[in-house]
Amino acid sequence: MIAAIPRPFRICLLLAPAMLLGNPAHVSAQGNGLDGLRLSNSWDDPYGGKTQTQEDLKRLFGKVKKGGLDAKAYPKLEIVPGIRYLMPLEEALNVIGGEVESRNGISTPGFPERSLFSVAISGNFGQGFNRMVLVLDTASQVVSVQFLDQSPGGPDRGPGNGMANSQVVLKLSRGWSTYNFVTLNKKSSSKANVQMGIKKIPRKSPAVYQVNCKFSSSGQLKERVRWFVPQPIVDVIHH
Repeated sequence: MIAAIPRPFRICLLLAPAMLLGNPAHVSAQGNGLDGLRLSNSWDDPYGGKTQTQEDLKRLFGKVKKGGLDAKAYPKLEIVPGIRYLMPLEEALNVIGGEVESRNGISTPGFPERSLFSVAISGNFGQGFNRMVLVLDTASQVVSVQFLDQSPGGPDRGPGNGMANSQVVLKLSRGWSTYNFVTLNKKSSSKANVQMGIKKIPRKSPAVYQVNCKFSSSGQLKERVRWFVPQPIVDVIHH
């Protein structure tokens, strides 16, 4: 249970976006206030120059149907079982249990500027995934969820809580550079290989997309990534 997390630290987690990013702004095409998703005032500032990561994002979401900027809350939309889109961080921690191990700002080229940060929790989340990363907006609301398997081929951990479980079958393609967009991990050797695929999860509205990735080096599988991204966040990245 999260009682193991000291209350002052939990308060720090909840205040972190305001302390790191300044006063949050509601996102909209005109810059007017809308309820729901909260990003910094500089969220759509252009990133200097083009990067391979931006090209990877463009390729990844290139065939995804684009919508307009949408800041609505969608309180019934589950990103993964038990975790709703724009769920407050403290509520999400109560659902997950476990202890927050790290908090980091996200500076991925192509993501909204100075607007997202992440918290990570270790545990058994099913299908071999042992680390869960919550992506949060400036109001400490969950906007995306990622699972990591950082020791592929290790001992069977059992079914876990099943949050990472998925029956979606993805065809993975080669030729990518970035294998984790949230933590901005990229291959750094010609001997490394990144395979990735994306698919819309059925029966969710707005849509939620599942991204699967495998990172290998010298023929050995090093890490698996499963990333769940709701349509409103895809549209912010597309903007």
